[in-house]
Amino acid sequence: MASVSILEGNSFSLERGERKNLRAEARLSNGVLDQTQSRFSWQSSDSSIVSVDAGTINAQKPGSALVTASAEGKTFSVQIVVNSPRARTIILTASK
Repeated sequence: MASVSILEGNSFSLERGERKNLRAEARLSNGVLDQTQSRFSWQSSDSSIVSVDAGTINAQKPGSALVTASAEGKTFSVQIVVNSPRARTIILTASK
């Protein structure tokens, strides 16, 4: 295997409570791209901020963590920043 990459990019942000599915691909030594997801193992540098299970990440609390996909000794990591959910405005009006 020549390399591993995560298709969603190098970094992105999520709000606490959001989930996202990541997909990895491997470039084999013969140049063929392989996206067989079962070949990859996943881990988070801080699972209290971002947990990961089979490529599905869960934003646990504000902060940042690296999520890494690996296969056959090759790795690729993405930086995940978890933000607090944005405040939502609710306007109430009295009715007569």
